[in-house]
Amino acid sequence: MANESDITKVWISPSASYAIYGNVNDTKEYSEDIPTQVMKAQKNENEINGMREGNLQDAVAVIEWLHWMEGAVVESNGDIEKLSELSADAKVLEFREKQPDFVMRSFGSISAFGENAAVIHYSSTPETNVAITDQNVYMLDSGGQYRCGTTTDTTRTMHYGTPADRHKEAYTRVLQGVIDLSRSIFPHGRTGRDVDTHARQQLWNNGWDFNHGTGHGLGAMLNVHEVLYACNALPAPLPDEYNHGISRHRAKRTSSVTTVRDCSNPYNPYLPPTATDTTARINDLRKKMREIERRNIIAYIIPSEDSHDVSMVYI
Repeated sequence: MANESDITKVWISPSASYAIYGNVNDTKEYSEDIPTQVMKAQKNENEINGMREGNLQDAVAVIEWLHWMEGAVVESNGDIEKLSELSADAKVLEFREKQPDFVMRSFGSISAFGENAAVIHYSSTPETNVAITDQNVYMLDSGGQYRCGTTTDTTRTMHYGTPADRHKEAYTRVLQGVIDLSRSIFPHGRTGRDVDTHARQQLWNNGWDFNHGTGHGLGAMLNVHEVLYACNALPAPLPDEYNHGISRHRAKRTSSVTTVRDCSNPYNPYLPPTATDTTARINDLRKKMREIERRNIIAYIIPSEDSHDVSMVYI
């Protein structure tokens, strides 16, 4: 090991903690992205194929859970002992555990109903836990680690009754932002920050914004939050809308890129790997979204009465 007096520079990641920086002499600090972090962020073909497989398994689990929730809300009729933020989260874990490559949760879920869903990184506890009913929006942000090399981070927003106009407006504008992002064309090597406005523009058009990052990188059965250095990493864009206690609305997608990224290219699409959605009840797509956007989405997968049989809803 080198003597301290022989060390001229110490390479520290910009994301390192204050405690680490505090232990290095200011004159010796060298703060740049760590090469191994950049390599992790840029997925190779084997990692991408593994993530596709893991996301298919995750999609099966989430679709089965979505179907179960439809019946559970009706059956529970507002009884917290029968259905709550905590029990709904426990149930999605049960469905994930049935998948062949599932290992464990990728992070502590955000299971949030009503006003709780407007709290950034809310975590339900026995003290804050509430019943899930058909009277407000429910949001679940959850994920799993899969042995095939996948880390998932899947958020879906549901309403089991009649959503308010403000909920439909927020949901639709967030979805428009995701579609705008999915149709964007940009040079190789652009960062998530460079394309951030695509996700936010539809909210800005209505005088709205969200106090949260738009996305983050995903690991290959590693960290659920990895640094997104460039858009040939696997990002999970998270357009959110926080406004006067309105619940959070999110949609996530994953991609890989080439030299110039045309996300609307059918031969190199910007695909949602966890293909689950519940837009049929909550959004105003057919009324508000531009024709070109409607053509961009091929279909959403909606569970039918039999959770093992899904129907393709074409937009």
